[in-house]
Amino acid sequence: MGLDGVELIMEVEDTFGISIPDEEAEYCSTVGGMYNIIISKLTPAEEGCLSNSAFYKLRKAMIDEFNFSRKEIRPKALLHGFFPEKNRRSAWKSLQERLNLQLPCLRRPTMIHVGIFLSSLMVGLTAGIYSRSIFIFITAFLFAIIIAYMITKFLATEFPKPCTTIGGTVNNIVALNFKTLREEKSKWHHNEVWRTLLFVISDQLGIDENELTPETNFVKDLNVG
Repeated sequence: MGLDGVELIMEVEDTFGISIPDEEAEYCSTVGGMYNIIISKLTPAEEGCLSNSAFYKLRKAMIDEFNFSRKEIRPKALLHGFFPEKNRRSAWKSLQERLNLQLPCLRRPTMIHVGIFLSSLMVGLTAGIYSRSIFIFITAFLFAIIIAYMITKFLATEFPKPCTTIGGTVNNIVALNFKTLREEKSKWHHNEVWRTLLFVISDQLGIDENELTPETNFVKDLNVG
């Protein structure tokens, strides 16, 4: 793998709290090969489940911060029932501070992304036509996108698709905080390692997790250069 592969391996190292030497990195040609190396690097764990730990932490934080009923907070419960869109950003921030773990980032609605792209494209085209310069067009387009995303940050109020339920959010919390949770409990499960790896690859390469299998080759199938 090239530089993109190097960045991915570094992210995997940070996420799992391990080190993958260069001579072993060459065996990470497939998703399954990378998974096997990660498993070999993790210290033997007691029988346990980080997802359970993350769920109990999240439930306690929601009860302590917002006084929700314990019985309401179940894995299949929908998040939007607890966090109305109107105050969601401030509530999500408060929950993260109470939980003391990283939560999945709220996202802008799809139409906002479309609007940002089209408006930025118009800015770029206008600047490019006026200056008759491709460089000016590209510069103006990129600058407009950066500014637009900065000023529309407050519009990011949607939960990521995998996080529409409490259970889905717990899985993402484990993926985002695997190293921290493992250090606290010294427990992990093979399925959690696999889900976390898929999350990292998807986040780094912009690929749907459902497209990834143990046989997926980074170079041949994902064009990781």
